[in-house]
Amino acid sequence: MNYKTFVVGLAVIGLLVLPVLPAKAITATQPQAQIDSLIKQIAVLQAELASLQAWCLNYNAQYGCQTPPEKYITITSPKGGEKWIKGSKHKITWKTNLSGNVVINLVSGNNKYKIANVKGSLGSYTWKTGFTSSEAKILPGSNYKIEIYDPNNPSNIQSFSNYFSIIFGQLSIASSRFIF
Repeated sequence: MNYKTFVVGLAVIGLLVLPVLPAKAITATQPQAQIDSLIKQIAVLQAELASLQAWCLNYNAQYGCQTPPEKYITITSPKGGEKWIKGSKHKITWKTNLSGNVVINLVSGNNKYKIANVKGSLGSYTWKTGFTSSEAKILPGSNYKIEIYDPNNPSNIQSFSNYFSIIFGQLSIASSRFIF
């Protein structure tokens, strides 16, 4: 018997059966056979209830009757303030207790650009900075955030990083020695 069976059993006994019994009041005019039948039904229900109570006590002792933990996502990188060169690779990292996929977006103001859809339990994704799955033109700027959310429940289970910057790399020309 599992926990759901226990809850259903209590509902049947507590909500459906027991309220019906008082409606069948035993009177002195009823034949003894009907009275005996009702007493047996009550005894069966009491035994079932005792069995379910014992099961619950055993289940609680073994596993605890706790509610499952709240689902969450927490971005651990970028932390905010980073300056990532467009085209360089950086890990976007997070912690979560989700077992399904998560969607990673680059956010700038009201604009969102999808980066990837990956298994949440991986906890990281290596991103080629500035590139999105929609091939959007990402310009240098300091107003970028990463959003990670559960696509099955996007409004309730999501996380945003602090602002970070995407910059162009610096081009340096080293002096060269030419030999003729």
